[in-house]
Parts: sequence; structure tokens; C-alpha cells
Amino acid sequence: LLGGLAMATILSKKTKQDPEIYSEFLIWAMISAIIGARLYYVAFSWADYKDNLLEIFNLRQGGLAIYGGVFMACVALLLFAKRKKLNFWILADTGSVGIFVGQILGRMGNFFNKEAFGGYSDGWFAMAIKRSEMKYVPQVLKDKVSLVNGVEYIQVHPMFLYEIVWNILAMTFVLFYFKKRRFNGEIFALYFLCYGLGRMWMETMRTDQLLIGSTDIPVSVVVSIILVIISATFIIINRIRANRLGIPYPQAVIESMVVADESDSTESAATDSKVVDEAVLEPDDVVEQASSKDLLAKDESADEKESTDTDDSDEIK
Repeated sequence: LLGGLAMATILSKKTKQDPEIYSEFLIWAMISAIIGARLYYVAFSWADYKDNLLEIFNLRQGGLAIYGGVFMACVALLLFAKRKKLNFWILADTGSVGIFVGQILGRMGNFFNKEAFGGYSDGWFAMAIKRSEMKYVPQVLKDKVSLVNGVEYIQVHPMFLYEIVWNILAMTFVLFYFKKRRFNGEIFALYFLCYGLGRMWMETMRTDQLLIGSTDIPVSVVVSIILVIISATFIIINRIRANRLGIPYPQAVIESMVVADESDSTESAATDSKVVDEAVLEPDDVVEQASSKDLLAKDESADEKESTDTDDSDEIK
């Protein structure tokens, strides 16, 4: 959380936002993310909790899902932006980069807890875990136990390491892309696109998947596919719109994306409209407008001179 806040603060200063906004939202994010992550996990592991509902509140036994936390934090951000009369999309763009930092640091917790690992591996990146330290040993790994100096070990794929590396690469790409954004909400969508692409294939290697009902379909794979499709469509459509309007990067003002509160004043609305109008103009259009104004001024001057000459001629006659 603190790592994500630090990244959001840095970006907010670079984009001339008030960094205190993100510090204020931190408590909202923390509470909503924990609730959302727990509810998401319980919903897809209901068989483990239906006979003992009090266990739902026992967070020390694990059971938090990142997607649920992110989704609930987005709802909290929407309410926060509405209450503070701020643009949700701008806040989401800045905060989504911070989520990468939070996930990179958070996945290290999986290493210390000996959890969220993959199937058996004897490759270069294989990690040997003492069987006695594993909270859960899936059936597919029980036959892969090796004995070293009287201690049982199981070699597995370090999925948390794979996700850390993926998130670092994705965050680096998003930071470079940040300056080339064309509309508010693009970085927010890009986060879901990048993370979804990675989680889509990494989830298939994990041994502690949340499944849909009685099927063998991992929930996170389905959610990732949906997010990738929605995010890609969202970016493509709004990029086309930005090109049609002629808005150059990093101008991030698209009229249809701005969340306008009903209580906004007429003066504020007029200012927003002016910003959009100016953003649409290309350099050639500006030159053409300037030339037109000069020609109009010259025509008016010529007409005035001609009128003066005519008056002088009449007086002489």
C-alpha cells in the first residue's frame, strides 16, 4: 500500500495534481481492497465456509484474491471521486501504476508464506520447499517428494517470482507509455490489459486455483480474458476517437470521458469546452485562422481608406 502510494504521489506531482488526494484515498483503498479480496475468495470457495461462517473473518488463515481487491478499490475510488468532485479517470490512471508496485511487493509475501506456487519443476528457477512448511500440498505434488538429509522437499514453479518479473516489465512499459496517453482512462485500461495477459497464462500453472463451481475452469483465467477484451476494445475505440478529433498527446481531454457533476457551474463547463476546442486544432489550422484574421483586418482598412477618399472628393467638388 505504501509503495503504491509513493508511486501515485510521484506521478501526481509530474501531472500537476495534488498528491494529498492520494494520501487521503489510501484509507479508502485499504479497507475496500481487503473486503473485496476476501469476498471474492470466499465466493469461489464457498464449500470451505458454508458450514462455519465465522471462518470468513479469519484472515490470518489466508484467502485474499487480488482481483477482488482491485475491483472493490475501483468502486471506492468512484465514490471518492464523486464526493470530492474529481475526475475518476485521471485518478484511476495515476493510481493504477501504483497497483503494480503494490503487487510486486505483495507477491513477496507469497514467498515467505510458502504459497501461491506452481506445479512440479526441475528447471533453473525451481524452488525447493520443505513439505512441513507447505500449508497445502496438492495431489499432483505428493508423488514428487524428494528426501534430502532426512527432510522432505518438493520442487515447484515459483509463480510469485514469475508474476513479480511480469509486473516489473508491465509497469516499465506503462510508465514509458504514460507520456503518450491520448485520453483519460487509457492507463487504467492498460493496467488491466497488461496484468490480464500475464495472469491469463500464469494462472494455468498454479496449484491453488479458484475454480468456477464444480468445473476445472480457473476463475482468474476467465476474468483475465474478459478484462483483456474489454480493455483492448476500450483503448482502440477511444484512440480512434482521439485521432478523429485531432487531439495530440499528451492532451488527455476527451469530452465524452469527462465526468461532469450536475452541480458544476456554467463557467466551468464553458472552460472545458474551450479546452477541447483548442485541443482539436492542428498547427496548420492555427496558421490558417491567423492568416484569415490578417486578411480580414486588411480588407476593413482598405474599405475605410476608400470611404475617406470618397468623402474628400465630394468636398472638393
